[in-house]
Amino acid sequence: MSASDSELRPISIVTPCRNARDTVGAAIESVLAQRYPRLEHIVMDGASSDGTLEVLARHPHLRVVSEPDQGLYDALNQGIALARGELVGWLNADDMYADGALLAIAEAFRNDPGLEMVCGDAQVIEETGAGWSAVHRHSFTRPEDFRRREIRHGGALLNACLFSRALLERVGPFDASYRISGDKDYLLRLALDGPSSLNLARVTYIYRRHSGSMTLVKREFDTIRLRQSQERLRIYPEYMLRSDVPRAIRTYCLERYREEVFALGRHYVKARAFRAGLGLLRRALSLDRRFVLWATARTASALLAPFPLRTRARAEGTTERNAILGPPR
Repeated sequence: MSASDSELRPISIVTPCRNARDTVGAAIESVLAQRYPRLEHIVMDGASSDGTLEVLARHPHLRVVSEPDQGLYDALNQGIALARGELVGWLNADDMYADGALLAIAEAFRNDPGLEMVCGDAQVIEETGAGWSAVHRHSFTRPEDFRRREIRHGGALLNACLFSRALLERVGPFDASYRISGDKDYLLRLALDGPSSLNLARVTYIYRRHSGSMTLVKREFDTIRLRQSQERLRIYPEYMLRSDVPRAIRTYCLERYREEVFALGRHYVKARAFRAGLGLLRRALSLDRRFVLWATARTASALLAPFPLRTRARAEGTTERNAILGPPR
């Protein structure tokens, strides 16, 4: 190890997986390709039965724990607790790191010892008949952006970041009661903490969108999207109703809560699930007395907009909703 290498902080990467035989190998190889000198890779396997363990056994450098867990965020919490590195990140079993990503992030930490999190961009690629094609690039919504109201409504790109151990200990573990949207809750907790952070103007993480992805799917309201919406309707009130939360964050959560109720309500109407829709409306009114006024204005705005504008807005909204970048399982 050279003198310059010794100045780089040790990194631990946690990969949660279950029955990921066809993809986990590429994820592991993307970590090996980093050629980072001080690296630990932990794989938390949820008792796979499809040959995943055989793939993992081909890589003796891994720290593998294979046992039943309580879902994605429980596996991440266990893996982070085992991590020995000063910097910690997590990689989905069906995603990859971009070449040179870990070194670029580690150098940023070395150049500014006061940083607590460093993030890059995430490139979403989609499986096609001819291979993989790039469909979108996402930049991280920094915690301080919430306080300045410069909030992007895209996904919480936590996978494209590395975190200091001190920050992870301060913010605490993921809420394992969420099965899909725990990353959104975690991002809001980061926003409340206000860590020192830096965004790199480069891609560090590659999300592979395919038929087996947990959250990156094309149908607006398949089973996963429905559950995701329901979980977010639990998350946002936790912050929008708290007097100790900065106004910008409360406003953001109120906006997102209204949009989730509106979208889920439309789904219930289309599915003729009127009882569920009525319950959703009652709950919304108990938390937000102005919801009906907001929803009326929202509907009128959509109906009065010129048709081409509505079509474009719908397409843009679908793109945003499809880009919910939490760690697939």
